[in-house]
Amino acid sequence: MIVILSLMTVSPGWAADRKPKLKMSPETARPLEWEAQQLEKARKAAADTRDREQKVLKRQQSGDWEQAQKEKAQQAADARASREQKYLQQARDAAAKDRKIEDKSDQ
Repeated sequence: MIVILSLMTVSPGWAADRKPKLKMSPETARPLEWEAQQLEKARKAAADTRDREQKVLKRQQSGDWEQAQKEKAQQAADARASREQKYLQQARDAAAKDRKIEDKSDQ
């Protein structure tokens, strides 16, 4: 029993000495810094994407964008109809006028 107890008291110390120790050398620090930078870039990109998605969803839910598009389309259609009516009126006026054809032989 004494032998077992003495081995148990020695074992934790022996196991602690056998654990590999992580030493940071310049060669291992560079990849870790690069990984940390890449991770930070990925987090920032994910946050930016999430913000853009939220803005689009908010705009779609409010219907403001759709209403603005409808108004723009209506204004364009009204302008087109007004132009068309103006050209038709000009054509009617021109057709109603008596035109005098000059005789070029008189000159």
